Amino acid sequence: MKIVDLLWVEDEKDYGDGELALFKEDREELKFTIVPWHYLDMGDFKTNSHMELDALSMELVCIDNNLPGGVNGNEIIAYIRSFPANISTPIVFYSAAKNEAELEAILEESLDGKLDH
Repeated sequence: MKIVDLLWVEDEKDYGDGELALFKEDREELKFTIVPWHYLDMGDFKTNSHMELDALSMELVCIDNNLPGGVNGNEIIAYIRSFPANISTPIVFYSAAKNEAELEAILEESLDGKLDH
């Protein structure tokens, strides 16, 4: 099983590339792996041969809530957590289009209200 320190799922390639550039020095100094995933659609996410999620163990995942094709970050979270190695992986869930309260409500709904505050 390959260990990935950070998986970043973002549909806006320029935004994702910019955020990853901020980690460049830290990545080189601390030797951690960041895998950027330019999200296109759920089918691509599940079947891409370059990214076999069932063979990865991740330390952290960052996911945009607003993804193309009517998909939201919760669906990606559920898929990632469907693999035993990633069931308790910490996930940063963000959105430029929603405020903190809206994101918390979305996340609580997906967790059946079991979110610890």
